Amino acid sequence: MALLLDDSYDRARLLDAAARARRRGRVQEAIKHYERVLNAEPHNPELLRRIAPLFAQAEEPDRAWQAYRGAAEEFARAGFADKAIGVYRDAAAQMPRTAIAWLKLSELEAARGRIVDAKLALLTGRSHYRSRADVCVAADLLRRALALDPADFDARLDLARCEARAGETDRALESLAHALMLRPDCVRRIRFRELRVQPNAARLWAWLRALTSTPPPMRAGHALLARANSAPERRRVVLAMRPTPSARAVSSAFGETHWPAGQLARS
Repeated sequence: MALLLDDSYDRARLLDAAARARRRGRVQEAIKHYERVLNAEPHNPELLRRIAPLFAQAEEPDRAWQAYRGAAEEFARAGFADKAIGVYRDAAAQMPRTAIAWLKLSELEAARGRIVDAKLALLTGRSHYRSRADVCVAADLLRRALALDPADFDARLDLARCEARAGETDRALESLAHALMLRPDCVRRIRFRELRVQPNAARLWAWLRALTSTPPPMRAGHALLARANSAPERRRVVLAMRPTPSARAVSSAFGETHWPAGQLARS
């Protein structure tokens, strides 16, 4: 409020100066001007949205995420859910290894009934966590995606891979068993993965037996998917195959996180 009484405070001039500085690549100068306006309007979502990528460029990821989250929450509070989704999309694109951004984006997409987009956000986020140190976050994102679409064969295999890398043998084998129920025609591939997860005589024998036997035919839905020639056609097949998740399943996809400290906001 003190700024409003200060004769030196000129909102339009400050915003114009910030825009000029941003265009010229003067990041810190632009931040300084935006911060003066935000001192007077701390809950202005448009200003928060403008300053957030500048914080990211200045390598201040915590302040960038706070600004993105503040903008999204203000938009959502005002009833502009699609604008809030847009903010989280910007945050995820600007800071792709900020796992919570992908989770928030997915949560809002699901709340709007866009389950396919919600799942896609989680799987896209997972694609940015590939190292062994990332398996905890990657597995968590995959489990949330599978809560929305339990029939996703590739996500189930990916989850098994993450669990195996994390040393969670029992969980990896359970995920592979689920994958086999989804795609019995892929028995040879799955038995080989089971052998890699748990190398022993029984697993070796199961793999050899799968190699010498005729696998069951591909299910009709997956055969249609394999023959789809375009992305829209594949999307129609996937939508037809995907059961609508229950409200409980959607809720479980966005429950408590169990990520290591420091990986919730960024990694």
